[in-house]
Amino acid sequence: MDITDFLKLPFAKSFTLLAGEHGTHHQITGVNILDNPKASDWLSPGELIVTSGYFFSESPEALERFLTHFHRLNIAGICIKPQIYLTPLPKALIERCNELAIPLIEIPYGIAFSKILNTVMNLLSNESNEANQMALDFSSDLLEAGLKGDGFTEVQHKLETLLGNPLIITNQDWSLLVEHVDEAFLPYIQKNTHQMHFQKEAFDTLPPNLAYLKHPSSFALNNQQTGTILPVFFNDITYGYLIVLQKNRDLNRKDYLALEHASITVALEIVHRTEKERIQNKVLRDFYRELLFGHSSIEDLSAFNIEFNYEIPYTVVIVALDSINEDTTNLVQQKYEEERTIRQVFAAAKFFQDPIFTELHLFKQGGYFIGLVGHAKQQTKISPTMEQQFFEAFQAYLLKNVPSSFYLNIYVGTKQAIDSLTQSYREAKRIIDYQKPAQSKIYFAQNFYFELFLRQHIQTDDAMSYVKHYLAPLLIPKNQDLLETLTAYLDNHLNLATTSRDLFIHRNTLLYRITKIEKILGYPLDTSQATLSLQLALHFLREYGKE
Repeated sequence: MDITDFLKLPFAKSFTLLAGEHGTHHQITGVNILDNPKASDWLSPGELIVTSGYFFSESPEALERFLTHFHRLNIAGICIKPQIYLTPLPKALIERCNELAIPLIEIPYGIAFSKILNTVMNLLSNESNEANQMALDFSSDLLEAGLKGDGFTEVQHKLETLLGNPLIITNQDWSLLVEHVDEAFLPYIQKNTHQMHFQKEAFDTLPPNLAYLKHPSSFALNNQQTGTILPVFFNDITYGYLIVLQKNRDLNRKDYLALEHASITVALEIVHRTEKERIQNKVLRDFYRELLFGHSSIEDLSAFNIEFNYEIPYTVVIVALDSINEDTTNLVQQKYEEERTIRQVFAAAKFFQDPIFTELHLFKQGGYFIGLVGHAKQQTKISPTMEQQFFEAFQAYLLKNVPSSFYLNIYVGTKQAIDSLTQSYREAKRIIDYQKPAQSKIYFAQNFYFELFLRQHIQTDDAMSYVKHYLAPLLIPKNQDLLETLTAYLDNHLNLATTSRDLFIHRNTLLYRITKIEKILGYPLDTSQATLSLQLALHFLREYGKE
C-alpha cells in the first residue's frame, strides 16, 4: 500500500493532501502515533506518522530537525491534525514537505487516531505475513550460502536481485567486503594497493549516530544520488554497513525486512572469518615464537609448513600501538575494536613492499606486534640511512591504515643471522624503556649502544652502589633542588647561561647552588673525572633507580 492507495480508502475521503505530492508513491510499512518528540528515534522506515503536530510547534529549528530526520528514515508520510497546536499551519512546514517529497495529509478533527492505525494495520497484516515469510526464506538462503563458504559475494548477489538496485557491503572502516561493484558506485570508491574503500565524505546527509542505529536510513550523495544504508549491527557491535543506491526503484517493506535479515548474516560471516583468522594467526605465532625463543632446528621448523627464508639475515622489530583515548566502557565493543585494529595492522604489513627488505613477517605477542624484517640476499651492505628510510616508510604506511586514535612506536634491533635472532629481539625489547610519551617514533638499538651495554654488563645492585657512593648526600629530600641543579648543569656541559635558563633561576642563584653542591660532595665539578663520574651516577639513577 502506498500513499495514493491510502487516500483512496473510504474513511480517508475527507483527508486533504497539503504537500509532498511527489512522494505519494511511498510504500507504507506501518503506522506510528507520534506526539512525544523523544520517541522519534524509535521510528522505522516506511511508517505513516499520525500526529497532532505538537513537536512542530516548538520552534522553526525543531520543525526542520524532525522533517530532516523523517526524510532520512524514508517515512511514508505525515497525517496531521493541526487544529490544536498548528493553526494556521506554518508555511515552512508545507514548503519543506514539498522539497523533501514527504506527503503531508490533514485529517479532520473528528477522526480518531486509532481508526487510522487499526484500519491500515489490518490491511497490511496480510502483506506483513507474506513479507515476513519471504524474509525468513531469504534469511535461510543467506545462511546456507554462508555455510557453503560463498559469503559476502552471494549475499550481495541475492540482495541486488531482490532489491533491483546495486548494493555494496563494507566493514566498519568502510573497506569493501565484496569484489563486484556496480558502475553506479564507482565515483564513490577509492582504490589503494590492497583494498577498496567507500568514501564516507561522499555523503551529503547521514545520521550522526549511524553506527548505533538498528534500522535503515536514507542518504543523499554529493551528486544528489539517493539510497539506503543499514548498519550491520549485532550483539551491541557495528561490524559494517549495507549500502543500497536507489538507482532503479524505491524500496518497500519486503526490501527493508530482507536488509535487516541480511545484516545479521553478514555480521555472523564477519565473526566467523575473524575466528578463522585467529586460529591461523595462532599457528603463525607458535612458529615465530619457536623460531625466536625455542631450540628447534630448521628441519623441526619446516614441519609447521610455513613459507620462510632461512638463508637471509633478519632484523627483529617490535611495534607498539598505544591508544590515545581509552574511554571505551563497553568491554565487548572494546574487544572488537582491538581485534579490528590487529587485522588492519596485519593487512598493512602483508601488502607493504620494499626492494631491499624483501620479507616482512609479523605476529602478535602479548600487547605488541613482533616483526622479522628480511634483508635481500644480494645486499652485502645496508647503510643506517637506508634502514631508517625503510622503517619511516613502514611506520607511515601503518599509521595510514590504522585508526588515528593510536600512537605507533617501532623498536628496531640489529641485523642477525637466523641462529641469533633472539639477540635482535632482546635489543628491541630493551629499548622500549626509552619510549617518549604521547608521540609516534622509531627507536633503533644501534642508537642506544651505550645504554644497552651498561644494562647487559652492570647489575642493579652494583649500579645503585655506584650511585650511593657519588650522590648519597644529594639523595635526601631536602637536597632535591640541588640534585636537579646538578643534573641540568652536567646536561648543559657546565654552561651557566643555558643551565639558568633551563631551571628558570638567576645566574647568581645557580652559582650559589653549584658552590653548595661542591661543598657537600667535597670536590669541584669542573674536572673531567668528576664530570664523567657524576654523569654516570646520574645515568644509573635514572635507569636503575625506578626498579
